[in-house]
Amino acid sequence: MGSFDQENGMDTERKIPLMDILYKDTYRIDSYLAQITNGTLRGVKLQNHASQGSSRSIKGSIKIASFNKESKKLSDYLQEQNIDPHDHSIIELINILDLPIYDNLPEKAQGALVHIHGQLSIRDFNACVDIVPFMAKNRQLFNIEKQEATNVNKMFSAITKFIPMNIEAELSMPSGEIVRGILKRDAMLDSYKDIASIYGVDLPGDWDIVGILDTGKPAPRPMKGELRTGLDQLAAMAKLLYDDQSSNGTIIPILIFRCLEKG
Repeated sequence: MGSFDQENGMDTERKIPLMDILYKDTYRIDSYLAQITNGTLRGVKLQNHASQGSSRSIKGSIKIASFNKESKKLSDYLQEQNIDPHDHSIIELINILDLPIYDNLPEKAQGALVHIHGQLSIRDFNACVDIVPFMAKNRQLFNIEKQEATNVNKMFSAITKFIPMNIEAELSMPSGEIVRGILKRDAMLDSYKDIASIYGVDLPGDWDIVGILDTGKPAPRPMKGELRTGLDQLAAMAKLLYDDQSSNGTIIPILIFRCLEKG
């Protein structure tokens, strides 16, 4: 840990490269910091108190007595600065956790807080809501039979009523392993449309994800009633939409960023 910087009113930590933050789950970041440090820094207020004065001297004489009168006028000034820590909480959490950066997945991770590294891809499944009807309507362009287009469109319309169309993050690690997770739209600093219009699906360079990792398959559970079994099957269908068994783990992203270099 670092020392306290009285000038800025913040803890100074080991130097971290400038970060280009793509995604931050502010609620979890604040929650973890509050649990570790008994609170979350919301703001820093600096005050500087100074006094400024002027004096005036009057001299005079009378035949019998002489006098010397001096008057002083003091003015107090209070300078106040409000500093917004902004992303300082992210730097603080990274320093406190001090997680090793993995280029390959740890074995049998369940609810493991990790820092992983690799190449990032982002997909918005909500785009299918518009694409599938468009393909069905313009089936000649895609060489699709009329009945097939109708069936696919009906099936997809039914599926989207109970399966959420989320944004997916996929990290391809140097080891060849793949990790996938779902992103909250309001936690993304750039919209998916902006990202897709600039980069497409695959973002350039190497990216880091700090999040909660799970690998392996959960143990089988006891049989439930018909209603619960039906709901479980729907949830399993939603999982199959995102998980085609090609990934080596799932992650709940807390922070996605890359380190910037001077050009």
